[in-house]
Amino acid sequence: MDYAELMEILKAHGVHFAPGLTETELSNAEECYGIVFPKALREFYSVGLPVSSDPPNPPPTLRWDWFPLWNDFSEESTAIIRKQMDWPLTGLLYDVENGYWMKAWGERPEAMADRLDVCREVYAKRSPKLIPVYVRSYVPQMDAVDDPPVLSVYGLDTLYMGKNLADYMYRHFAERSHEAVRPDTAVPFWQNIVTGGCDNFKNE
Repeated sequence: MDYAELMEILKAHGVHFAPGLTETELSNAEECYGIVFPKALREFYSVGLPVSSDPPNPPPTLRWDWFPLWNDFSEESTAIIRKQMDWPLTGLLYDVENGYWMKAWGERPEAMADRLDVCREVYAKRSPKLIPVYVRSYVPQMDAVDDPPVLSVYGLDTLYMGKNLADYMYRHFAERSHEAVRPDTAVPFWQNIVTGGCDNFKNE
């Protein structure tokens, strides 16, 4: 994929970029957050780092809902990114607290504290690490997958947003497409949530 060409397309549709990240900056970000950028994400960020969309929504004061600034290691910025990385589990726990349960997680415990513990355990064991790219859109870190699909994660209301990184960026910022995404690679744990629909939930 020619990410320089993609960057110019995104610029024309209101996405603003800072200079691309160096190998040192990429490695420092990976070490700081305990992640490994998939090859596609490393290449994209090497060309340019997206920092905002036009018009900025939400405003800069709510930047955890914006593009992550991987080269900003200030206390404020790292806290924002960590909050963004915690969001997928936070959303699942919220849904569990409100009575939802995935059949694939096994029998639902009676006590709420036990339900939350099971949710945390299943998430930790089965979900790949999710790397934020914009708002609540994430690229999963998957072994031997250089360009994974992109997920929009909002607890059990989770969707595929792009077959890969370039497809997501083009769909979301240039084409503004709402057509359903059918990725070539399924994301462990989340695939069941995406495809299960309401039939997969047990609600009190």
